[in-house]
Amino acid sequence: PAVRNGRLYLAPAVPFGWIDFPPSINRLLGLYWLGKVIYPELFPEDLRSRVREFYTRAYHRAPSDGQVEELLASTRKLRT
Repeated sequence: PAVRNGRLYLAPAVPFGWIDFPPSINRLLGLYWLGKVIYPELFPEDLRSRVREFYTRAYHRAPSDGQVEELLASTRKLRT
């Protein structure tokens, strides 16, 4: 029913997983992403700006708009 109703999401996994594997600092961003998916009204900040800020601080690289979109590509809802 979750897939049929569009309530199934894939956590971002490029270049490294944000939730599961490998264990890394990306889990911090994954927690924010998960909160935004489950409770969007409690996380009103734009996810793209949060991703850019995280990668800039954690990896000392500011991703381009295209790179941010690639990172977020797998966050789309799964539908059948």
